Amino acid sequence: MSFHDETIEEAYASRRAWDAPQWKYDAWVSTYTAIAANELTPVTRDVYRITGNEPQDLAHFLRSVK
Repeated sequence: MSFHDETIEEAYASRRAWDAPQWKYDAWVSTYTAIAANELTPVTRDVYRITGNEPQDLAHFLRSVK
């Protein structure tokens, strides 16, 4: 996955490729702006502390399920 620094206008325009209500565009763009501002919670050890298992990304999980 990569990050391309879009303007807010570019972010809305790129998401309008999909037909959606305005609230959904706003939600998508707000997620984008949170990523751009580095506002998302950092990775923690909570999964391990609760389950005793190391967390895994989606790709790894899907490869393990047959």
